[in-house]
Amino acid sequence: MDIYTEQLVKTKKRGITVLLQILIWLVGIAVSGALLILYTISGGLLEKQGVFLMIFLQPLSMIASVICLYFTWFLSSLCNIEYEYIHTNKDFDIDKIFSKRRRRRLITVNCDNVESMGVFTPEILQKTTAYDKKLFCHGYSDSSPYYLIARTVNHGRVLIIFSPDEQTLEGLKKSVPKTVLK
Repeated sequence: MDIYTEQLVKTKKRGITVLLQILIWLVGIAVSGALLILYTISGGLLEKQGVFLMIFLQPLSMIASVICLYFTWFLSSLCNIEYEYIHTNKDFDIDKIFSKRRRRRLITVNCDNVESMGVFTPEILQKTTAYDKKLFCHGYSDSSPYYLIARTVNHGRVLIIFSPDEQTLEGLKKSVPKTVLK
């Protein structure tokens, strides 16, 4: 019997993320404003230096200001993060999605290599520190996150903290060895 589940988890914006977005916008607007001021004053200053410099520098500063605002928007939108859990038979994949337009595969775990799985408590982090990699892929929701400890070829021993829905959790429980469920 084939098992396939797919879940999209939207992360809530934390204080540090909102602060980072505000900082990005403040710097972007300041740089863009400075370029617009250069556009405004370059006409009078460069008029004495020559028409060529005035014709070249004024449009260049306007274009640079627009490009600066675009990159400000682009960097700010990268703070919008979602995770996608894809469970297909014995493989569990986690992707990180930036602004609904760019996807990055974080990890693929074979469910036969899962060592432990259960409801996450802070003691899990303190109990065993011998993890080669720790992935925090949960949405900071009100439901309690789960943890999964597995061995992978590329990453070694990995601790994954994630927020599965009922369908994903039931599919994982069917695929992992029964001795690892807690």
